Amino acid sequence: MDGQNQELNSSVADTFVIPALRIDLFFLNEQTKALIDRATRDRRLIRSKSHVYEGGIKAAIDLYQKKSTPNLIVIENNDEPELLFPALDRLAEECLPDTRVIIISNQNDVSLYRQLINRGVTDEVTFPFRPIDLIEAIAAAWKNESNPRIGRLVAFIGARGGAGSSTVGHNVAGAMARSFDTDVLLADLDLQMGTVGIDFDVDGSYGMNDVLKSGARLDEVLLERTVLKYDEKLEILASETNLNSSLELQADAIEKLINLAQTTPRHVILDLPRTWGEETKKALISADQIVITATPDLTSLRNTKQISEYLRQARPNDDMPILVMNQVGQPRRPEIAITEFCEAVRLNEGHSIPYNSSIFGRAANSGRIVTYSNERSSVASAFRDIAEDLLNPGMRNKPVSIKRKLVHFMRKWW
Repeated sequence: MDGQNQELNSSVADTFVIPALRIDLFFLNEQTKALIDRATRDRRLIRSKSHVYEGGIKAAIDLYQKKSTPNLIVIENNDEPELLFPALDRLAEECLPDTRVIIISNQNDVSLYRQLINRGVTDEVTFPFRPIDLIEAIAAAWKNESNPRIGRLVAFIGARGGAGSSTVGHNVAGAMARSFDTDVLLADLDLQMGTVGIDFDVDGSYGMNDVLKSGARLDEVLLERTVLKYDEKLEILASETNLNSSLELQADAIEKLINLAQTTPRHVILDLPRTWGEETKKALISADQIVITATPDLTSLRNTKQISEYLRQARPNDDMPILVMNQVGQPRRPEIAITEFCEAVRLNEGHSIPYNSSIFGRAANSGRIVTYSNERSSVASAFRDIAEDLLNPGMRNKPVSIKRKLVHFMRKWW
């Protein structure tokens, strides 16, 4: 992403759910240790327990003479083949039958790679490598035993109160379901002030509250009993919005929603609260994609910069969030130019939602989102563009064919 040193998401790692693994990693130099640390903190390995040790294959042999081997051993090696191969044979004597080994090597040699594979090594990662390359190798090692990734988890968060993140998230969820025929689960995580029930004119006395009460018991069967089937493709988990409620956003409930998002056909849309707590951070770190909604003012700029910098550190192997500039063109309100805003927060220009009080007002008062109540409007078209960007990452940056332009035109006017 234009000069931000972004690392592209790994295709295998994002196609399959990496199971809960025990991983031991051995390093020989501080550069490798830093890369390993970044890899083990990645959201794709969130289920795994990793231990990092100093030393190479000899340190691994010494360790496993005293303890059983984990699911995976990752070893940095600088030895020549005549020393490495006997050491691998010695390590194999200590390994359990189902333990797999990945070698980090400074030799990019096809012949060496073939010999390693013939000796039972699962894979080799060679210098220079990125953390995502190691994650890719781990995902590939369990590809045949992993659940396929079907749905995705998308988190919507506002840069400030009143930025309209919930409105954007709800309309994008509707656009995914109606315009792109996608199974969507919209989950309201704002337990005190959530607006999913209002925007869709549904009873919020069940749904997210039941998910929180169920905790670790949440599974596909319980979810089917809990969600509100709004239409053929859109399901809703609304919040009761009871200020006296003692329910809180629990990490285990978020974890279950993440698991469901990864192993079911649904795209799960998380409408996050404005509060910046541990549960909010966990949801953001775990999401496949993040959408920040901001308004063109200084407060939004400051907060967007803080959120994006946090995510840049917490999710170093992922693309940065999609930025949505909302309420653009409001009469008599001074605005920061979108180009200047994006440069200041170091994010690509994403999407703009034009200010239109009449369209949003009518939708809000009728309990119907814009993408359902006013499908031909430019506002609804903007929400469909965001939905398309989430469903087909990177496609909107490619040249648009005449056929695709015609489809957009017909959606808007017919």
